[in-house]
Amino acid sequence: MELDTATRRAIDRLMIAEVIQMYGSHYDEGRMDEFVELFADDAVLDFEPDPGYFPTPLVGREMISEHMRARNAEVAATAQRRHLTTNTIFEHLDDDTARTESFLTVLSVEHGSNAPIVNATGVYRDAFRKVDGRWLLAERKATLDAVRSRKEPEAAPEVGADAATVDPDGKSWASVEHEIVDEMGP
Repeated sequence: MELDTATRRAIDRLMIAEVIQMYGSHYDEGRMDEFVELFADDAVLDFEPDPGYFPTPLVGREMISEHMRARNAEVAATAQRRHLTTNTIFEHLDDDTARTESFLTVLSVEHGSNAPIVNATGVYRDAFRKVDGRWLLAERKATLDAVRSRKEPEAAPEVGADAATVDPDGKSWASVEHEIVDEMGP
């Protein structure tokens, strides 16, 4: 039975959406063999700005495999990551190629902690190619809004008797304390 074009396109959209979701799921769970199989042999994986984890862009399945496996092992040693991909929009879809755009959020929970932090946000711009009936990533460019630094946080300024911390409205806590005492009385 021959499927009509609308039905084929709907099936293709579902298959592509699944590849988008499998990227994060396979990576976060350490299923790196399955992760690498999501890419075409000549795929390109790029990050902008360059987060400095490895040389970018990564070109070809072999290079993607080598560097993403190493990065996954490094991250897994200290934290559990969760890549959340949402708001996927299809910009182009035909029988053999597709282009999508999706939002990305990367959460992380350091081992021994129960507090997730946002590691990165941004946009994935993906190009897909159908190879032997499977949709594969031909190009993934992650444009990052921000990436949490792995550097030690800057030391907080020392708070002395005469030091005043400033709230978001520009008032020092000392002046707020005086306002409260003035309102309530000594």
